[in-house]
Amino acid sequence: PSACKPNYAFYAQYGFEGLRALQRVCELVRGMRIPLILDAKRGDIGKTSEAYAKEVFDFWKADAVTLSPYMGWDTIQAFAEWGKKGKGSYVLARTSNPSAIDFQSLEINATPLYQKVSEKIVEWSAKANGNLGAVIGATSIQELEKLHAYFSSSAQSIPYLIPGIGKQGGSILEVMRVLSGQGSNIQLHRINSSSEINYAYKKQNTTDYAGAAVKALRELNAATKW
Repeated sequence: PSACKPNYAFYAQYGFEGLRALQRVCELVRGMRIPLILDAKRGDIGKTSEAYAKEVFDFWKADAVTLSPYMGWDTIQAFAEWGKKGKGSYVLARTSNPSAIDFQSLEINATPLYQKVSEKIVEWSAKANGNLGAVIGATSIQELEKLHAYFSSSAQSIPYLIPGIGKQGGSILEVMRVLSGQGSNIQLHRINSSSEINYAYKKQNTTDYAGAAVKALRELNAATKW
């Protein structure tokens, strides 16, 4: 894989035992020299944001994190400072969940909110040593296509984290079709498949959990050879 993205909540729900498991996962990923993206979706301001950033990058030693932009630059700034040390952040722009339309598709002077957020991501990227990316769901392919065109024409190089492949309904072939356009560096982006790999043993009707996950991962990688 080009990155590993553990979801903080799935470990934290089990208290210290779960957090120790997360620590072990992080250690294993770093040991294999695979980029570690902590899916924590932090979104607070001031000293609280600084504390979250320190936790993510200093304690968990993640390479990147997911962030919610709802509270504006105050939310992003503390994480952007870590860009000087090569750390990255993916800001939620157009997410893959069905209820994303409740807010993200609302229009401001005929411009959807996810587009406004994307414009801010470009603006903020210049303050983050270029280490700021966007989360764009694979389940909203038209929005992905629109935002890909926008980011590709911007002054900043914006990497994408693209969730929603597999169980959520996103198509890897459609995503690859979009990313292959606009003359961008496709290797800059990370396409995420979680449940399709984690629960592949159910689909394959086997108790070989690791083997099923490896098979699903190989199938996904084969599909990305565009």
